[in-house]
Amino acid sequence: GIESVYDRMGRVHRQLKLWDEAEGLYILAIEENPRYVPAYVNLSGLYFKQGRQEEAARLLERAAALDPMDADVWLAMGKFHLAGNQIKQAEEAFQRMERVRPGDPTPSLYLAVCALRSDPLRSQEADRYVARALELGWYPDTEFLTRLEFLKNGVKSDARQVLNESAEAPFR
Repeated sequence: GIESVYDRMGRVHRQLKLWDEAEGLYILAIEENPRYVPAYVNLSGLYFKQGRQEEAARLLERAAALDPMDADVWLAMGKFHLAGNQIKQAEEAFQRMERVRPGDPTPSLYLAVCALRSDPLRSQEADRYVARALELGWYPDTEFLTRLEFLKNGVKSDARQVLNESAEAPFR
């Protein structure tokens, strides 16, 4: 429907750093179809980038309520909590993603980061998560593995760097 067009246009505008236009397009998508979850996730990402964390969190909660089986919602929620150093909540979101999208290596990689961000002594647990990601078909990224080693050794690292993500790490 038209809501997906508005949402895609919003993502283009966000990439161009046209924040107000992107926000308006996401809102149009939601107004057109209040059950269109990707627009909530993307608007949340925009708000997060603008430092509007409370609004971003409310949108993610709304998206999860609308479709608790949408793995992308749980991925965004996990990244949101990880960026805020709320490790327990991040782990719960990534575990939820794992349940709704079995076979995807992504949550295992984030769970490895969560384990090490909470306690570098959880390195064996992190190794098990990485091994699971490999079993699920993840192709090893040297930069990711190097940064994971830094976390194992207690060197603080930004989760976005560890996961080799863009500045908009918590969201699509």
